[in-house]
Amino acid sequence: FPREAGVPFDFTVLEDFQRDAMLQSAREKVLAAGVRGQANAMQVETLFGLLSDFSIEQAIIEALGKQRTLRRVLAQIDAAKANLRRMVPAASREDGLTAIVDGYGPTAADHDTLFRMVPPDPSGDDFIDRLARIDPERPDPELLFEAYLTQTMTARKTLIKKAMAALIPETAQRLVDEAARLEGLSADLVRAELIERSEAMLDIVAAISEDYERQKRARSLLDFDDLIEKLAALLNDHDRGLWVRYKLDSRLSHILVDEGQDTNPQQWEVIEALIAEFFYGDSAAARPRTLFVVGDQKQSIFSFQGADPQIFVDLGRQVHYTARSV
Repeated sequence: FPREAGVPFDFTVLEDFQRDAMLQSAREKVLAAGVRGQANAMQVETLFGLLSDFSIEQAIIEALGKQRTLRRVLAQIDAAKANLRRMVPAASREDGLTAIVDGYGPTAADHDTLFRMVPPDPSGDDFIDRLARIDPERPDPELLFEAYLTQTMTARKTLIKKAMAALIPETAQRLVDEAARLEGLSADLVRAELIERSEAMLDIVAAISEDYERQKRARSLLDFDDLIEKLAALLNDHDRGLWVRYKLDSRLSHILVDEGQDTNPQQWEVIEALIAEFFYGDSAAARPRTLFVVGDQKQSIFSFQGADPQIFVDLGRQVHYTARSV
C-alpha cells in the first residue's frame, strides 16, 4: 500500500552498508561546511573546542544509530534544548570562565610571599611550582584548576605545609578558600559545557539527518526505520488504516514474533494493529488465526533498537485475556 503509506511506488530498501555510507557522507559534508565557516560554523567550533575529533565522531555515530529516539527529539529540537536547560540549570560557559578569573582570591603579594619562602622550580610539579605559572592579575582558568584542584576537580587537601601555613595564616586561608571556590565553579563550568556541547551536537546531528533524508528522497530509498515508522502510522491512521488492516486480515493466518523481549514499542504498534482484526468486528477471513511470540524477558538487550521488555510481558497478558473473552 505505497500510496496510502505516502511512500514512492518504486522505493528501494537501503542495505545497512549503504545507510552507513550515506550517513558518513552527510557527516563529513556538514562538518566540512562548519570548518569552512559556512552553515553551523559556530556549532562545529564549539564541538572542536570542547571535544577531541574521536569523541565528536563517536558521539555523532551513536546519536545517528538511535534513529527512532533521534527523530522524536529532532522533531521538537527547541523543546529538547529547553528541557535540557531545565534539567541542568547553568550560566553560560563564558560567564563561568569570567567568574573564575575575576574572583581570584590570592594577591600578587601573597604569591611573592610564598615564593620567597619556597622558591618555585620551573620544571617542578608541586603546588608552589604550579602557582608560579599563574598571573594573579589575570589568571588562566586551566592553570588555576591544575594548581588548586585534583584530577577529579576537587580541592587539594594539602596546598602548603602546616609549618609554612602557621607563619602566614591569612595567606594560607586565602589559598584554602580559593581551592574551595574553584571546586564549586568547576562544577558550574562542567554544566555549562555540557549544555553547549549538547546543543551544538543537536544542531549538527539535525543537519546530518536532514542531508541523509534528502539523499534518500532523491533516490527513492527507505531504511528499516522508515518502514516501521510508515507502517505503524498507516495501520493506526483512522481513515486509511481500517481499510488497509481489513485487506491485510484476509491474507493473514499466523503471526510469529521472534525475540519478543527485544522488539521495540513502534514494532509492537504494528503487531497490535495487525492482530486487532483477530478479535474485533467483522473479520475478512473465517478461518482461525494465531499469534506466537517467542521471547524471554530476562534475556533482553535493553538498548537494542529501543526495546522495552515490559511491553513484551504486558502485551502477552493483554492478548491472553482478550482471546479468552472473545
